[in-house]
Amino acid sequence: MSKEDVLKIKNENFLSFYCKNDICVQTESMYEDETVDIPDKNGNVTTYITHTCSDTELVYNRCSSIECKFDTDCLSNKCANKHWVFNDDEPIIRYNDIYVSDRYMHCGKAGGYHCKSNDECSSKICNNTCSQQSKRHYDNSDRFGNGLIFGIFFF
Repeated sequence: MSKEDVLKIKNENFLSFYCKNDICVQTESMYEDETVDIPDKNGNVTTYITHTCSDTELVYNRCSSIECKFDTDCLSNKCANKHWVFNDDEPIIRYNDIYVSDRYMHCGKAGGYHCKSNDECSSKICNNTCSQQSKRHYDNSDRFGNGLIFGIFFF
């Protein structure tokens, strides 16, 4: 599936994709998968490591991801100390479903990457780093409305 096709998806729940060279594959929406298989334009499939380790995890030897041998083993194209690490020069781009008044796909950096605005992140949640997608996530513009509906429904 192409990036263009992914962005056309509407009204789907808990849907996420990783893409490499304009080829996208569906992935676990809660970041539970450690690898993803992505074909190239000729149909040859490569398995990439998706589970990242932070600098702190590497320093204290607390990284539990699958070990890599080469940069090309990792979706970010960066292997350090035998683990996949964040690569700001080639960030992992992820597509997640976002719910406001209807659902749509949003493209952005995967969870854990440094960010300055919500739009940079696939989750549309930036707190200096991109947040991972939660089970129910909303655009900031919709939080008040959903809280009001919740309050009316339960009280």
